[in-house]
Amino acid sequence: MENLIEGLLRNFETGKINRRQLVRSLAVAASAGSVGTQVGFAAESPIPVSKLDHISYTVTDYAKTRDFYVKLLGLKVDGDDGKKQCRLSTGNNVIVARSGKQHGVMDHIGFATELKEKPAIADAIKRLGYTPEPMNPKETGVHVKDPDGYNIQLNPKK
Repeated sequence: MENLIEGLLRNFETGKINRRQLVRSLAVAASAGSVGTQVGFAAESPIPVSKLDHISYTVTDYAKTRDFYVKLLGLKVDGDDGKKQCRLSTGNNVIVARSGKQHGVMDHIGFATELKEKPAIADAIKRLGYTPEPMNPKETGVHVKDPDGYNIQLNPKK
């Protein structure tokens, strides 16, 4: 909000907007800010995300799923552990298919962030009023549950 007001004042001082436009814009900004507070928007900046990194889901047989996506859509196999899971990609989009008991369930959605370390991500999650899952040293990123209980993985910048 502060940056918005500074920008409006700068535009007024440099003659890009007149006094009436400044007052109108300030009134709109103030009312929008109060609505955001009333509905519970976080006052802090969100975690900067650069892209959707991957979607991971559980399947009955990862090899059959791998073959389906390769044959039907031409996805590239980026990784295959030969036992339980594979990574399939097209461009910057990645699907991780994992064999498991409860198939047809999305395991998690991974996002690449602009933050460089897992502790910084965990701190940002807490600052924004959410609870990160306990950190696992084997995991690439930090996990947090969305309101419906879906697992969201936030990965440090590579």
